[in-house]
Amino acid sequence: MRSKYLAALKRIWMERSLREQRLLLAMAVIVAPSLLVFGILQPLELAVSRNREAALRLEGQVMAVEQLAAEASKLSGKTAMTPLSARSLQTVIEATMDRAAFARDEVKLAVEGDAGVRLSGEAGFDAWMRLAGMLERESQVHVVRMTATPSDHPGRIKLDAVLVHAGGEA
Repeated sequence: MRSKYLAALKRIWMERSLREQRLLLAMAVIVAPSLLVFGILQPLELAVSRNREAALRLEGQVMAVEQLAAEASKLSGKTAMTPLSARSLQTVIEATMDRAAFARDEVKLAVEGDAGVRLSGEAGFDAWMRLAGMLERESQVHVVRMTATPSDHPGRIKLDAVLVHAGGEA
């Protein structure tokens, strides 16, 4: 198949006069380097320069991230705010329970140490998860200890959790 095409090209070449052959060779000498330069080398050089710029930009971003990580590691040991006392924390938890439509009559809140509040009783699992998320997100109240066991009622749990505020200890 290949020889068929070569034979056809050779036949077409031989049909050309010497002057036409020279003209075609001169055009090939001019067009081939132009194709090489404009079709391959310039796009390649453009891609290389773009990649170098992107690499420099990424190096700058890496340096910024490293600085932020160093600052974060310095701050990680510090509490975001002064922990609330247990009584104040209990008031915050009760207010959040009201906003979350959490059934307060099914659980009991009790002071646990200087800065903790114990929440115990039976509650809906989804309601507890919603309340815990709201406490964390809105008030920086964290669960430090928790025991949850299945209740006799579907979708409910028997809960015993200790909550603290912003790095406090119970």
